[in-house]
Amino acid sequence: MKKKRNKKNKFKFNKKLILIIIILIILAIAVSSLTLTGNSIKSFFGVKEKPQTQYAEIPNIVVTKQNIAAFLQSTSLVQELPGSAELELKLYNFNSGERQWEESYVVKKGQVYRGTAENPDVVALLSSNYLNELNNFCATVQKANLNGDLAFEYKKNKAKLLWKYKSMNKYKSCLGI
Repeated sequence: MKKKRNKKNKFKFNKKLILIIIILIILAIAVSSLTLTGNSIKSFFGVKEKPQTQYAEIPNIVVTKQNIAAFLQSTSLVQELPGSAELELKLYNFNSGERQWEESYVVKKGQVYRGTAENPDVVALLSSNYLNELNNFCATVQKANLNGDLAFEYKKNKAKLLWKYKSMNKYKSCLGI
């Protein structure tokens, strides 16, 4: 009876030992050939990324408070928002040394207009100093984000927002987030 138990325990021990050795070999290969970053792990397992979409600069347009709604409405980002999306863009300045709110814009799928959103999912705060550079949308938004002049206030549960806006993931790099 004891011999059967010892034999079973030995077999279980050998299985575990073999499994651990295989895992260690795989990790050793991965570490020796790659540094462990998200991209290297993806390439190690053969996951290919989609090429990032390039967003063109629109050189002949000077964006102002008078035409920002029309300009934003013409962008693919606004056109591709989910149908139930409601965002608010609030412009501000620090001309007096304190934050002064300027205009607010409601952003929905395919439309942008001046006003305040009733129940926004997200409120984006942007310094109005970047308005005249917005014709190069992605670069300007990334610059504002790096300089601390762009902020997002999430008005709904972040997990629900991630699900709702999952189709917008391709704009993540453009928005600098």
